[in-house]
Amino acid sequence: MVIENKKAAARTLLPLFAEELLLERTDIDDDTTIVQEYKLIALGPIWKSEIEPDSHLGSVSFSFVEGGDETEQFSGTEMTWNVTFNTLNRQNLWQSVTESSISDACENLKAHLSQPILFTKKMVIQTDSTPKVLAEQWFEFVWRNGGGLPLPLPPISLSKNGHDRMIVPPFLRERILDIKVTSEFTDIIYTVANPSLLTYPVYTHLGRVRFQTLAADQVEMTWEVSIRPIRNCKSFVKNFTETVINVLARNFKSHVQDVGTNAMVNVYPPRGFMKDKGPLFQVRKDTWLGSVLYAHLRDNRSVVEQTKDLFQPWRWGTIDENEENGFSWSVGEISNIE
Repeated sequence: MVIENKKAAARTLLPLFAEELLLERTDIDDDTTIVQEYKLIALGPIWKSEIEPDSHLGSVSFSFVEGGDETEQFSGTEMTWNVTFNTLNRQNLWQSVTESSISDACENLKAHLSQPILFTKKMVIQTDSTPKVLAEQWFEFVWRNGGGLPLPLPPISLSKNGHDRMIVPPFLRERILDIKVTSEFTDIIYTVANPSLLTYPVYTHLGRVRFQTLAADQVEMTWEVSIRPIRNCKSFVKNFTETVINVLARNFKSHVQDVGTNAMVNVYPPRGFMKDKGPLFQVRKDTWLGSVLYAHLRDNRSVVEQTKDLFQPWRWGTIDENEENGFSWSVGEISNIE
């Protein structure tokens, strides 16, 4: 944990209770190289007996580099991190700790500044509504009420207009940044306000849901999410994002298209026992459980294939391959966001 002191450009490292101080930054060669130095000004109770006082100095330099040949050119920034200090005890231990912590910090910074990955989900909705009306429905059904996800609590509104919300668990805070209405489309742009290992393991997040008319009775919903996953969390983040957005998109489509008896899924006893007596109970189709039951009741595949899907929860509720393949991953950011 780090506690910053902005006035003095200092910070306290917990639980070591050591203090670091930023020194004056140096610009070299017309700003092509920037050097930032820092030092330990207080060792704390642990390092007091391990490191010689006033011997620690760190230097991080950032230099513009370019190269390549006629067929391929590259440019970027090279970071060099140097640390010097004298030890009183256990030199090999503190050398190893320094190498490990700085290597991790460098890799984390590289991941934080890397090109984001972009998730894109497209779905055609049969409706006579305008993109603006559909966006309003999405706001009420998905944003305000949770979109039929199996959550213990509905999202908690944190602002009067409902643009800020918290999902419990994992205490994830999301915020709508803008709602853009044009003659051609309506966009809802949002972000995760508190990404972390415990909420949503990414460094940066930006999402956009766009509704655009395709035909007189068709509106295309394009749901995009641009993220930079925390190092070593990429696979989890991709699977989690795919699952949640696919479920929300499927539930929203059902919420808009299915009305009357089509909005409910009838659940009967096994093998049709006493089916003439009516269903045991009904489940709303625009919920996660309803979509799973609806897909299961129409699943004509073999027992082996159905059993295989038990170990693929991201496919639960999927009715056909076209729906499953209606999303993609690429490298880059969401286009045309001001």
